[in-house]
Amino acid sequence: MLRVDLASAVEAFLAADARLAVSACPDDVHDARVALRRIRSHLRTFRSLFEPAFLRRVRPDVTWADSALAAVRDLDVTASRLLAGHDHASARDMALLTTLIAKERSEQLRGLAAARASERFDAAHAALDELATSPVLRGRATRDAARALPPLLMRPWHELDASVRAARRSPNDETLHAVRIRTKELRYGSALASAVLGDPATHLAEACARLQGHLGREHDAAAAARWITERSTLCSDASGLCTELARRERRAADELAATWQKKLKRVDRSWRQLRRASRS
Repeated sequence: MLRVDLASAVEAFLAADARLAVSACPDDVHDARVALRRIRSHLRTFRSLFEPAFLRRVRPDVTWADSALAAVRDLDVTASRLLAGHDHASARDMALLTTLIAKERSEQLRGLAAARASERFDAAHAALDELATSPVLRGRATRDAARALPPLLMRPWHELDASVRAARRSPNDETLHAVRIRTKELRYGSALASAVLGDPATHLAEACARLQGHLGREHDAAAAARWITERSTLCSDASGLCTELARRERRAADELAATWQKKLKRVDRSWRQLRRASRS
């Protein structure tokens, strides 16, 4: 089951990466990064099933490939937020903002092109191919999945719980982002487990997806506010628009940060239901 899901994620990445070779479509950058995040999540959640030496060999290259895509993807998300919903803004101000974004994206794409042309990228492809075709697993990977999976999900659950407690003690963009990352790992793990554990795992994955989406919007709004604030001097001729955008995005982030725990309650309930079902 793990082998199949890894192979599917690698195939999704390679398809998106092939499209990136001929275009710079934001959707392809997104698809490539989602596939790599899914792979990285499985390597973390199910790391006890892999031979340690194998993990040490492949994880750094997969992580590096993900980081090579990060800057372009982050800018694409920021751009989609900043360029949306400005009917009242002047054409001149919007043109200045669009030009600023386009210039930075061109710079980021040059960096991505250099990364894709490097030997390290070839190494990442080799690591992904090995993950898809011949991952080196330990003997415990052959255990009955219905019994093995619930304990394996305990680690991402405990890590999520720890990040939630940290965010409650000190709520800010960084601690909420940590909750989002841990939620994503539990989501991917429970989605994979749903083939064996059924509806309880499916419901948990769905609840995690809702919380992840909510915190993702908070993260994206906060990132957009920081981006436009840091570059306001480069777009000084549209300073009024920049100020308005920074305030709007910060306000959106704050509103989302104030309501994320409502989504967490659904995750808590779904986790308890999965635990009860796995004991029966």
